[in-house]
Amino acid sequence: MIFILTTSFFSVFLFFTGLFGLILKTGMLNENKYRNAGKEAGYFYRLQKMLIYKPVILRLAAFNRIFGEDKINHWYKRKLITSGNPWRLIPVEFFAYKELLAVLFGILLSYLYFYSTNEINVIVIIISIVAGFRTPNFLLDYKIKERKKSILIDLPFFIDIIALAAAAGLDFKTAIEKVVKEGRPGYLRSEFDKLLQDLKVSPLLNVALNNMADRIDLYEVRSLVLALIQADKQGTPIKDTLKTQSEIRLEERFLKAEKLAQEAPAKIIFPLVLCIFPPVLMIIGVPFYLKYLESGGF
Repeated sequence: MIFILTTSFFSVFLFFTGLFGLILKTGMLNENKYRNAGKEAGYFYRLQKMLIYKPVILRLAAFNRIFGEDKINHWYKRKLITSGNPWRLIPVEFFAYKELLAVLFGILLSYLYFYSTNEINVIVIIISIVAGFRTPNFLLDYKIKERKKSILIDLPFFIDIIALAAAAGLDFKTAIEKVVKEGRPGYLRSEFDKLLQDLKVSPLLNVALNNMADRIDLYEVRSLVLALIQADKQGTPIKDTLKTQSEIRLEERFLKAEKLAQEAPAKIIFPLVLCIFPPVLMIIGVPFYLKYLESGGF
């Protein structure tokens, strides 16, 4: 019975986690892009917007806005910005998804428990609601880590390209436009594109750079932004600053790789003891044990 309930719980958890992740992913693109991607994607986008977003999420968001918008903004606004918020949700809408999943988890898992045991367990209901409520947080944290990791990988490459463009005689803004136009797709290129949009609204370079640093929220990017602002104030050639920053970022990557390589033996001990040693001991010990039984042991 415990095995059935555990299996059911994780099945429902994985299903709704995948469903919520897919819903959030569909928010990255508008409907025209989905039509270009294919009819099924366009249908799914319209379906979730018609069945989930408009009738449920917007109403819950309006309710959240009345009773706790300030607290919700304090909890999730920064995280949504750091994640890039590709699904274009405001904090009260994100919180509405949490509430919806909490209710769905509570209903389905409680029903499965009742169907299996003919009993109502308050603890199962509470665990189900908490699991559903926390699922969007796990996905949001994963999105933030994935985005930061991608930006850290691309940062030295983009700095080199900007430095080469600046060395060729282009000013900083034109060099950024070159990178956005010809750089490889990714989160960092999107951030440079937003940087160009900010420069169109406000010509102040330090304001646009600080906005980018706030959105990414990485020490490496803040260090780069600070160096660029100082170079702009002091009149130092940007190409020299970018070259120095590129060397620093590459050195940090090598040091981080060495640190991970040194930590690998310690991290591999647990799976080695848990997954490798028992089968090896069984392969070696079982034949001896069987021979001992055949020889009249016990």
